Amino acid sequence: PPPPPPPFAATASVTVGSIIAHSSAGMVSGNFDWHKDDEEPPAWEGQSAMKIDLNNPNLVQAATAIAPGKLRIGGSEGDKIVYDVDGRGCDYWSTQGPVDPAFCLNMTRWGQLAAFCKKTGMRMAFGLNAMTRPSNNKPNNMTNIEAFMKYIAASDTTPYGFEFGNELPKVDADVMAGDYLTLRALINKYWPNASGRPKLIGCDDNPNPSYMQRFLKTAGPALDVVTYHNYVGFGLDPKLADEIPTVKFLDEGYSRAKGVIDAWASEAHQAEIWVGPKGGRSAFECTVLCIAPRTHKACRRGPKDLAEGCCLLAVGHCSSLDLRRVCFMCFCFVHLVLPPGFFILLFFHISSGWRNCCSVALWT
Repeated sequence: PPPPPPPFAATASVTVGSIIAHSSAGMVSGNFDWHKDDEEPPAWEGQSAMKIDLNNPNLVQAATAIAPGKLRIGGSEGDKIVYDVDGRGCDYWSTQGPVDPAFCLNMTRWGQLAAFCKKTGMRMAFGLNAMTRPSNNKPNNMTNIEAFMKYIAASDTTPYGFEFGNELPKVDADVMAGDYLTLRALINKYWPNASGRPKLIGCDDNPNPSYMQRFLKTAGPALDVVTYHNYVGFGLDPKLADEIPTVKFLDEGYSRAKGVIDAWASEAHQAEIWVGPKGGRSAFECTVLCIAPRTHKACRRGPKDLAEGCCLLAVGHCSSLDLRRVCFMCFCFVHLVLPPGFFILLFFHISSGWRNCCSVALWT
């Protein structure tokens, strides 16, 4: 390789005495998805929320270290999940025909997920199935969701909050807003005491200011959290690692989000605003971690050092409004809070697996 450029002199000025942005104690968070074993093997083998070993000591240790972060359970396949709330099977509750067993959540597994969060101190944000609707212009069938909420409220396994749908711009914004109002009513019905009520979080879509404006015009006052996705860059770009620290790259993430932030400020300013999944294509606001035990086949097949620790796949979550100024805070924070012996790998295009792995890594 060519020699590095010679050093050069630079002058920097620092102004102290004012706060640019605040980060909550739960800024560093995590995600369980629903990917099946045969999706890009071996990347997701045994890693679905349905299968991941919740007693794995590395997983428990890592989750405990980043508590009280949020554990988002959701993703694209979340809009296929059916909830077997009474043992009659998911086919009984399905509105879309026979249910793939990989997408049938029974209450034993739900209890295990809830117990994991209670044990580690993580706050669960659970993504509900928003595609039990006859068409994209019709309201969602809430029968299964209501039965699920009723069960949860009675079993004392209340999550931190509920999301609804994952990246569904194909669903009409006004229809989606109406669904959120229905969810607000259901949450209030089964949790009449506001102090113990799960948060309503949405709409978990990529930046689309006009869609968000329409959605929030109706649903905004009912939300506790506005959340959106924001992907910058492309994992196969060989120059991506060099582009990430540049002002141009960081400003692109902010410019993509600005319309959504403006819509939130005008229609739902009483709610928090989160960047939901974010690291699928870049490390900008990379503060949510999808945790995989070191025994995972993908970890063993990765770089040699990776087998010595726990593989953490970066996605994203950030509650700060001025994202440009805090986006790298997570690097230092994650490095400090994880216990010794862990390896942190930042993915830029998770959906393409290991071949798009970024060169940026930290060791404790």
